[in-house]
Amino acid sequence: MLRFKARLLCGVLLGFFVHHSLGFIKPPVVSSRPHFFRNAVHDDIISAGGALKDAGLALDNNFVVDGGFAFCRAGKEWERGSWEGVTVAFEESSTCFEASSVITAAYPGLSTSFEIAAMELKEASDITACISVGPQASVPNLLALADALSSAVESLSGLKDKSPSTNSAADQLNKASQDIRRAISSVESQ
Repeated sequence: MLRFKARLLCGVLLGFFVHHSLGFIKPPVVSSRPHFFRNAVHDDIISAGGALKDAGLALDNNFVVDGGFAFCRAGKEWERGSWEGVTVAFEESSTCFEASSVITAAYPGLSTSFEIAAMELKEASDITACISVGPQASVPNLLALADALSSAVESLSGLKDKSPSTNSAADQLNKASQDIRRAISSVESQ
C-alpha cells in the first residue's frame, strides 16, 4: 500500500512537471492595458448606461433605452482599451438621444436636456485620439452630459402630473448623472 501511494505521488509530481514544461500550465499574465484601466471608470460608464436603460423603460421611451445600451457598450469598449469602439458607441447613443429629444418635444425642458446630451455625446464621439488621450479629452463632454441629465431630472420633477414611473425615471437619470461624475473623477485622478 505504501509503494502504491509513493508511486501515485511520483506520478502526480511528474505529470505536473511535464504539463508545466509543455506549457499546459500557464504563468499568470500581467495586464498590458494602460494604468487607467485599473480603476472602475468602465464600471461607472456601464452602470450609467444601465441607469439610462431603466430610465427609458420608466419613460416608455425606446430611444433612451437604446441610448443606454449604447452607453453600456461604450463602457465595455473602454474596458477593452478600444477608444475607437468607445467613440462608435458614443455616436450611437448620441443618435438615440437626438431622436428622444424630438419625441419628447411636448416637454420642453426634457427635450432640451436630451438634445444637449446628444450634442455632448456627438462631440465626444468626434475625439480622434488613442486610448491614452481620449478619456481625458472627453471629460468636458462627459461633465456636460452629466449636467444635461441633471437638468432632465429637474424637468421631470417639475411636472404637475407625476406618476410613479416618472419618479422612477428621474431617480434613474440622477443615478446615471452621478455614475458619470464618478467616472470623470476617476479619469481626472489619473
